[in-house]
Amino acid sequence: MPPNDTLSAWSGHWLTVHCACARRVHLPLKLLARDHGAETPLPRIVARLRCAKCGARPSAAELVESPQTSAPGYARGYPSGRA
Repeated sequence: MPPNDTLSAWSGHWLTVHCACARRVHLPLKLLARDHGAETPLPRIVARLRCAKCGARPSAAELVESPQTSAPGYARGYPSGRA
């Protein structure tokens, strides 16, 4: 992560979160900043995420410019607070 790892620094990006149960979701950082505060560090958000299907922590998380909307687990609209 760069020195400025807050949600506001990456507000135009998405977080693609992978779970060991094969679920993958795309979370808009702009929405996370609105819900959790723009100055919240991105690593803090990732550490708090849990899979809505199995309850596990993410096996991987990627910062992307745009999500793959055809990917399995893609949530149409804005997802809830759980990945």
